[in-house]
Amino acid sequence: MLFQELVIEKVQMKIILCGMDNCIYEYLDENNGWNKYFVGNIPKSSSTKIEDKPPEFIWTNMVIPLNLLPRQVK
Repeated sequence: MLFQELVIEKVQMKIILCGMDNCIYEYLDENNGWNKYFVGNIPKSSSTKIEDKPPEFIWTNMVIPLNLLPRQVK
């Protein structure tokens, strides 16, 4: 996969990717130098239901201090 090769093996800058959890992001794991953070349940712009808020994540190739991430509301 060209994108995977470029992102994981060749790029030397800091990267943040965001989106809903998906199998295409499975290779962005700790073994490859990536971190996954939950940022909240974000309403889908294409949804007609107000309660339709899937979880949103960011994947980074750097550590983000937890105090910079949104607080989790229970």
